Amino acid sequence: MNIHVVAILVSVAIFLFVIDLVRRRRLTFKYAMGWLFVSGGAIFFAVFYRLLAWFRIAQQFYLLRVILRLCFLKPFIDGIPVPTKQSK
Repeated sequence: MNIHVVAILVSVAIFLFVIDLVRRRRLTFKYAMGWLFVSGGAIFFAVFYRLLAWFRIAQQFYLLRVILRLCFLKPFIDGIPVPTKQSK
């Protein structure tokens, strides 16, 4: 059995379990929305698992942009005098 099929089955089982708990009033609506959102996201990414690789690549490029911005702004930040407490 493929790991993606197992991920889909487990995600759907958790989703249905949470719905059953809400139906039997064992889980309050406040917490159920979070569980349903997370399990729905797990189902989505289990079906469209290639999107996770795209998000990982996008995150790496974002981190690279942040590092480059900090490197280019560092000379300007170092040139700004920092106010210090002067002794009398």
